[in-house]
Amino acid sequence: MLVASSSFFGDEFYDPKFEMQALSHSLTMLMTLYGLGPSCAQNGPVNSSLELRSHTVLCRVHDDTLGETFFCFFVEPLQQATLHYCVLKPIGDAVLDGIDFDIEAGQDHYSDLAGKLYEYGAKGKKVYLTAAPQCPFPDQWLGNALKTGLFDYVWVQFYNNPQCEYISSDPNKFKNSWNQWTSSIPAKKIYIGLPASKAAAGNGYVLKQVLINEVLPFAKGSSKYGGIMLWDRYNDIQSGYSAAVKGSV
Repeated sequence: MLVASSSFFGDEFYDPKFEMQALSHSLTMLMTLYGLGPSCAQNGPVNSSLELRSHTVLCRVHDDTLGETFFCFFVEPLQQATLHYCVLKPIGDAVLDGIDFDIEAGQDHYSDLAGKLYEYGAKGKKVYLTAAPQCPFPDQWLGNALKTGLFDYVWVQFYNNPQCEYISSDPNKFKNSWNQWTSSIPAKKIYIGLPASKAAAGNGYVLKQVLINEVLPFAKGSSKYGGIMLWDRYNDIQSGYSAAVKGSV
């Protein structure tokens, strides 16, 4: 399986200014609804991020409140009417299938949020939980959450982290890291996260033929291997990375 991370609004209609305005508006509505005020960074014990494309907005709220709010994203409009905490749904009538935890700041309280989402999903429609930790093990912010076994898929970012990226002259750094992730994390499948082009990340780009001939044959030795994740879809379109490697993934 090959996954290319993309903009919430789709690359064809991507406008960074519009995207941030929409996200800011959604956060403002949430803060107003739960009485968090204009400076939510000073409220609540849990530091949570809502991330779209390359922009991240941090907001501190109680994990129960955030879990309930996120759950409203997954239920149909008729069901929302029966849930007292679904007073407001910032993304309208769209219904999500899951939440991806791409956390690069804050505190390690995300096991609480994952547990709350899983709890609500167990009552009806399944909520898929995925995560994109950094390859140094364990991940600084998601380490405890990933131990819960609640995550379906984990796409490890093997880029912008020289100590565990794949380099042909020193492949053991990646291999040792891959073995540790696949043997330690109780997720259904683990994915190799890579930049879709040299421009997509500071370092960690792997040439297409190197991926096909060197990385994938090794990674497929694990039953946890699920495929690759590319950051991001815009750069993938520009480079043609996924089109070139999908037959080997």
